[in-house]
Amino acid sequence: MQGYDDAQDPPQVAWMSAPNSYISTFAGSTDFGLISSDQASAIGQPSGPIRLCHGVPGRNGFGLTHIEGYENRLRELNGLGFSSVITYCHYVAENFEAIHEGHSGRLIVARKRLDRRLVHLTLVLDLRSTSDGHVWSIVTGLPKRVLREPVLWQKEGRKGGCEPAPDAASRPRFATLTLPGTRS
Repeated sequence: MQGYDDAQDPPQVAWMSAPNSYISTFAGSTDFGLISSDQASAIGQPSGPIRLCHGVPGRNGFGLTHIEGYENRLRELNGLGFSSVITYCHYVAENFEAIHEGHSGRLIVARKRLDRRLVHLTLVLDLRSTSDGHVWSIVTGLPKRVLREPVLWQKEGRKGGCEPAPDAASRPRFATLTLPGTRS
């Protein structure tokens, strides 16, 4: 560690000294995403930024240290191409596609990803009141193959599956596609 002297007391681990302090994204903001006012009114909850705390490890923990405390989860996130928990949380919170009902008043935000199989990338959020208003704090995050919790809000547009071809609207429904350089 830079500036660390063995003769002095070792520096405290961040979660021990300030578990409720917020972590910054790589862009320098503490806001990883946002439950907008439109989304909030649709689900009957307050709007607010989505943030990640340093947290506390363990079964009843929360935040970054909680998520990092599970080696299998870290391997799974790495296998999906995420270099860190912070990258994963930012990816999901920044552009989630659905909000699901969680346990004990919590919310689950989810983003679908097709990576050899369909995976729901999820974050579990807990509402916290601060002097600045409401904040949705990330309790945990994990990929799930099946997401059974009731949907409270879903992004407008297609409800699943692959995106249509760009020219799909202008083609007759059962028209045969012709690839460039081939005969029709």
